[in-house]
Amino acid sequence: MSEPLLRILSIGFLTLLYLFFLRVLWITRSQLKAQTPRVAVAPRAMKPAQHIQQQNVLAPTLELTIADPPELRGLTYELSDKTTIGRADSAGIVLVDDFVSQFHACITLHEGSYTLEDLGSTNGTFRSGKSGSSKRIEKPTSLKMGDTFRIGAITFEMTSVAVPAEERT
Repeated sequence: MSEPLLRILSIGFLTLLYLFFLRVLWITRSQLKAQTPRVAVAPRAMKPAQHIQQQNVLAPTLELTIADPPELRGLTYELSDKTTIGRADSAGIVLVDDFVSQFHACITLHEGSYTLEDLGSTNGTFRSGKSGSSKRIEKPTSLKMGDTFRIGAITFEMTSVAVPAEERT
């Protein structure tokens, strides 16, 4: 073969190789973009949060409020004696997020205080510390007002319930 023909073939081959790598990068980028977690909270009829009384012990008047992401910020949930959080339709708080297990975590009320427990989820439940760092929950953890924790891409905060003065006795 002549030298000009070999040069044309090598340039053509390098061009095809370059286009192949561009295509691989394009597909990888689109796959990574598609994996950005879809975050939503399933619509559910919510009643105003109110205090709970158990065995003559007045429970803390706390509720669960979404702190992040911004599009869900401020959505509030009443806590019962046992509130499950997960993707399952039967969970107390249903989250549509690919990083949330069917039954991901549970908040229970026991002897007047709330406890957060990860239910063996794959991606874990993380509690925020005072320094802003987050730590994976390995065992049941006590919750109080102002505490925050993250499940998937959703950050929750324990907030106080506004109880009318006539109900406080």
